Amino acid sequence: MTMQRWEPFADLKRIENRMARLWNRMPPFFGDGNEEWTVPLDIREDDGKLVVEASVPGMKAGEIDVEIEDDVLTIKGATSSEKEEKKKGYLLKERSEGSFYRKVRLPESVDGAMAESTYADGVLTVTMPKRQDSKPKKVTVNVS
Repeated sequence: MTMQRWEPFADLKRIENRMARLWNRMPPFFGDGNEEWTVPLDIREDDGKLVVEASVPGMKAGEIDVEIEDDVLTIKGATSSEKEEKKKGYLLKERSEGSFYRKVRLPESVDGAMAESTYADGVLTVTMPKRQDSKPKKVTVNVS
């Protein structure tokens, strides 16, 4: 079990983030459909590495920007449709258009300088190894 500092407003922040995601998913009649939207993420630990998977379907690898600065991972990009496409008579249009971004604060134990990213089948994967000095060390207990 990992000890973490207690954050009294962590639950409120989670609720705020969920509400923001809900509003970003509202149908186009709440706006022109070109607002910013949030990228859904999965973050897991795998063999001493932190793996972040982001769902960005329909994008090309060159349209996605990935940055790590001051222990913050930023994923951003933009999607757009051709003007001719907007003139088509849509009955339902749920696919998001516009810019998107997501920022995630990384733990200090992750080496962001060694990050690698791949993009396949609409999923961006960013893999970052843990720093060698952050791996657990066995300490011998001496009895006196």
